[in-house]
Amino acid sequence: MEIHKSISAPGFPVGYTCGVSVADVGFWLFWLLGLLFLGTCLAVTWWGLFGDRARGRRRCPRCWYDLSFSSGRTCPECGHTANTERSLFRNRRRLTAAMLAALAAALGVAWTIEQNRQRGWMSMVPTRVIILGLPLVGDENLLTRELLSRAQRRKLTDSQWRMLVGRCVRGDWRAPPVTPIWQRKYGPLLDQGQSSAPGELGGMLLGLPAWVNLQSDRSWPAGAPVCLDLTLRHWWWPATTACRVRLTPKAPPDAETIVVNRHGGWETRPFPLVIETPPGTAPFASPAGFDVVVERRGPAAGAAWEPVQRHTFDVAIEIEGSLKKTIQSVTEERLDQAVRAAFSQGVVKWESGQEPLRVRFDVNETRIAEFEGIAIGARVEIMHDDTLARRLDLWWMAGVGEPTDRGIGWRVEYEDDALLPEANDTDGRWRMVVRGDPGLAVRAGAASGYWAGQFTVPLRVRKSNRPEAPPKDWWIEAADVGSRLSALGSQQENTADASSPADG
Repeated sequence: MEIHKSISAPGFPVGYTCGVSVADVGFWLFWLLGLLFLGTCLAVTWWGLFGDRARGRRRCPRCWYDLSFSSGRTCPECGHTANTERSLFRNRRRLTAAMLAALAAALGVAWTIEQNRQRGWMSMVPTRVIILGLPLVGDENLLTRELLSRAQRRKLTDSQWRMLVGRCVRGDWRAPPVTPIWQRKYGPLLDQGQSSAPGELGGMLLGLPAWVNLQSDRSWPAGAPVCLDLTLRHWWWPATTACRVRLTPKAPPDAETIVVNRHGGWETRPFPLVIETPPGTAPFASPAGFDVVVERRGPAAGAAWEPVQRHTFDVAIEIEGSLKKTIQSVTEERLDQAVRAAFSQGVVKWESGQEPLRVRFDVNETRIAEFEGIAIGARVEIMHDDTLARRLDLWWMAGVGEPTDRGIGWRVEYEDDALLPEANDTDGRWRMVVRGDPGLAVRAGAASGYWAGQFTVPLRVRKSNRPEAPPKDWWIEAADVGSRLSALGSQQENTADASSPADG
């Protein structure tokens, strides 16, 4: 089920100049001179072959003296005697001039064909003509590819960049800003412009709204928390712009507002929110309402958060069946071994940064055909003696198939910020406990079974070569842990490979 936002994107000013640059003048001058040269060559060729016809006049075939008023076939000017009367009516040919002109024209055409072969015929079209033609094409087109090629080769002038960014900001009738088709069509151009366009064009991009959506794309079994996908994209804004979302549930009336921060804006991975459905309400069809405010701030020190968009979402949630009937427990030794292998790398530790200790897990260890249809939902606890230092929830699909809803997700449920920096694998007091959980497994997608095993291993700690931990894609700035509405740490498409395990 998908509920789209009910408030349209706010308006934004658009201003760009179409002034002619020196490069534009040179481009057009080159083509005008080229056409003039080709036309001249063709004219000289025609003149050399057909420019001096006899038109019924008697002329000497050697010196072309007019013999209209002379009798006989002997020329009084040069003394040449024509062999036949017919030869006196020949057309005069200037073969040398015609051949040289034809050769020059052929060389010019050959050079143009070679340029077209190397770079394509679009390389012959002026940049401004291509930009003007963007509204006439779809999201995958030759015009965009040609503009990207020129931008990567630094062939666009500042004025051309202004015109192109202005076109992107305006969108067109088939790709209004900032819809998904607009993102596919104009996104690559704006992405290239982040590094190539003049810096002052960032102000134009700030006039665009962010793309925000909240949805639930499947039904949920009774007894399992519901996951909603929050999508926020703002990659067209300058990279130094920070963005966050304030979500306030409409019910209950005193519900806490959750502030979700977003690092970067290009990734399309959704942020999942967990809603504890009211007990005993299956099937539950009442919409879950949210008031959403998008805020942003610039890079200046002490800059305040500025609300730029407001949206209202009503997401219909369906509860069907029970958790026990929806997904069955699976206990197999080989599956246990695969899950153990997935967590064999332990944790990675940084000296500082956002969440400087993270669990490493490799989903490829469970990519085995016999595990098709089995979901892995694991609760991972980092223990110091009998003290909980961190609790992490994880879920992904095992097997080798490619269902559309296959994905990896995780959330940090609890952390002891004072205890975690002491984590080590030398004093023998740290261990990692992993347990299978059906409520987590159903979040991975449509599965018939889930891993129901459990194991405990000594904690393995690997120190990173980098001093600071990479930033998280999403994080909660403030949330009420005891609330029925909580938030997850991150979610991504299942594209991790064996050489690059995911961090949780």
